[in-house]
Amino acid sequence: MGGEIQLSSVENEGATFTLYLPLDRNRGSKKDSVSQPDDDKNRGSKRNSASKPKPVPILQPSQVINTPPLPSINDDRNNIEENDRVILIIEDDISFATILHRLAHKKGFKCIHVTDGKTGIEFAEQYKPDAITLDIALPKLDGWHILNRLKDNINLRHIPVHVMSAQDYPPGVLNRGAIGFLTKQVNEKQLESAFNKITTLLDKTIRQVLVVACETSVQQEIRDILGNHDIEVTTVDTGEQATQQMQTHTYDCMVLDLILQDEFCFTVLKALEEQDAAIPPVIVYTGRELTTTEYDNLQVHTRSAVIRKAETNERLLDEVSLFLHRVVKNLPEYKQESIARFHDKEVIFKDKKILIVDDDMRNIFALAGTLKKEWLRSLQSCRWPKRFRCFE
Repeated sequence: MGGEIQLSSVENEGATFTLYLPLDRNRGSKKDSVSQPDDDKNRGSKRNSASKPKPVPILQPSQVINTPPLPSINDDRNNIEENDRVILIIEDDISFATILHRLAHKKGFKCIHVTDGKTGIEFAEQYKPDAITLDIALPKLDGWHILNRLKDNINLRHIPVHVMSAQDYPPGVLNRGAIGFLTKQVNEKQLESAFNKITTLLDKTIRQVLVVACETSVQQEIRDILGNHDIEVTTVDTGEQATQQMQTHTYDCMVLDLILQDEFCFTVLKALEEQDAAIPPVIVYTGRELTTTEYDNLQVHTRSAVIRKAETNERLLDEVSLFLHRVVKNLPEYKQESIARFHDKEVIFKDKKILIVDDDMRNIFALAGTLKKEWLRSLQSCRWPKRFRCFE
């Protein structure tokens, strides 16, 4: 058809194939030459054909189009000193990023700006910022993937992330560990409030936790699990006492025993909602799996509160640390190890046996490559490890 296919590829980022078709179908068309008639004296020889003319290229090699990265604002990445408070702005709207940059300086932050999700993750790991503002619709890697990866990284999960997006408020964004969400278009007052929230969180050295449990032994157990120099724990026995405490005090997190002396924890949540109180993130400490009814009752309250559940002591420590934005490396070593079990892939799979059941060798090859390099080498050499079995 007289067109051509071009390829632009960047290692570790991907490839773009572009198909060009001319409006003039005659342009660049290939005209086969007429084969020469066979020579009577050389009938046994191979028939010769004239070479075909090359098509006229639509684009010259120098015209290959690569999508350039979006321009970034003139930020402070080359002017950061040790004690500076740094905010990373992950935003592809340059105009909006410029507004955030101005407010960041107003609030005393040095500012780093990137326009795509992949670079955002790289810069978060490189600069370890004090806070992050995050858009959702980003090139290369969307905001949901970024938020999940940040909160799954024990070295980055303590960083407060405030989501600002043109998308409508998505359910679960705060449950993933974000401290807030703003829907664009936003006004100056809303942005001021968002930055004030970030600043207040960073300035707070002691986090307040309310523990609601009817048994003294459970209260003490939770104290031991959470206790550290950066947390102050208040314990109450009943739901009524909890609602009274919430009226007079501000808490950063609440640990709620599933069944209290006087009422179910769901009644406590309902009472707080009716008082129009600012409910902090709630960790429901169950010690067991929720029943279907309990789970459904809990879901009713997720519209007005951030609710997570914890069945074990280790999970309770992990969930509370997430919502208090605790720096994991500042915790005692045994608590660091406990949290690492949920997030460190090496720890998760260490000394574990993994069964892959698939009838397609390509899937097995791909899955094995994400697990253990020595397993992958065994696959390539067609030697199956004793602990690696496949059944078709």
